[in-house]
Amino acid sequence: MMLSTNIDEKWMHLALSLSKRTRGSTWPNPNVGCVIVKDNILIGRGWTAAKGRPHAEIQALKSTTSNPENSTVYVTLEPCSHIGQTQPCITSLINAKVARVVIATRDLDPRVAGKGIRFLKDAGISVTEGILEEDARYEHLGFFNRILNNQPKITIKFATSLDSKISTQSNESKWITSEKSRKLTHFYRMQNDAIMVGSGTVIMDDPMLNVRHIKSTQQPVRIIIDTELRTPLNSKIFQSAKEFNTIICCATHTDKTIINTWIDQGARVLKCDLTSVGEINLNSALNQISDIGINNVFCEGGAKLATNLIKQNLVHEFISMTSGLLIGSTGNSFMKELENLPLSKLPSFKLKESFKYGDDSVSIWHKP
Repeated sequence: MMLSTNIDEKWMHLALSLSKRTRGSTWPNPNVGCVIVKDNILIGRGWTAAKGRPHAEIQALKSTTSNPENSTVYVTLEPCSHIGQTQPCITSLINAKVARVVIATRDLDPRVAGKGIRFLKDAGISVTEGILEEDARYEHLGFFNRILNNQPKITIKFATSLDSKISTQSNESKWITSEKSRKLTHFYRMQNDAIMVGSGTVIMDDPMLNVRHIKSTQQPVRIIIDTELRTPLNSKIFQSAKEFNTIICCATHTDKTIINTWIDQGARVLKCDLTSVGEINLNSALNQISDIGINNVFCEGGAKLATNLIKQNLVHEFISMTSGLLIGSTGNSFMKELENLPLSKLPSFKLKESFKYGDDSVSIWHKP
């Protein structure tokens, strides 16, 4: 392993920025970025293509403007070494006779997990690991969590007034935050593989749960947590299930006639175990969602679903949008009650970034 330099970090920053381009479109594969540098000049760049193939390294090699022999390759995730639909990326790198490969983080997929690095070294290629590793692990958290824990990364987004209310006492919530912030929500939707809400939100708001207002080449999967399949058949979700990939999570005992109605409409129905209080077991639901290959889920409510996710320690990130509006104590809060625990035992998140966006403020919090 060679010592890293500021030059390595410079090029890895670029590779990470490329990986972000395909957030939400590469599942079940991770969104990887790659750049190829020769004599300190960029000669190639690539990112994982839609639906996960070709991989970033292959894309970068195809884009090179000069012979990549004796070049340095910067990649956000350890190159694959297993044979899938195509030959492994390490074979392409070895055949290209690159001199050095710089890797941000090892792949935790057991099919790779250090094997790619070993094959590269055995071929005489110098390997440097751990450049901007923390940033890369955050970028690939959804993929890692699915591989290791059979669950996707969960991000909860909520919009509140200045006094932390999501609606008035009469459930009026349109609109607490600005139009500009609502467009940002659609950007975050686009960056995730799926959007998830509870049936209460669907019944109350009748949302489409798709990406609008911004240019997008992909649409996230729509996931509804609906124990008894209460979602109305005249809802936008049901009516558009043939157009947009839709998943409904319901109880195993749900009436087969209703289930078949959803299936005939184009939805996928996941039958889930229930908790002792008769609600969907979220671990069971997320395991099945993970089995489909979904890495990143964007949860937009409601309060009951968000609270249950938090109680079960399933949340990795919060995105809060706050306006200057004041609603007062009679308004509805973002969360239901948590256990009566000491402060030291309550869920805690760290601020990753915070910024002004139009008339609102946006904060991103992540699990330590």
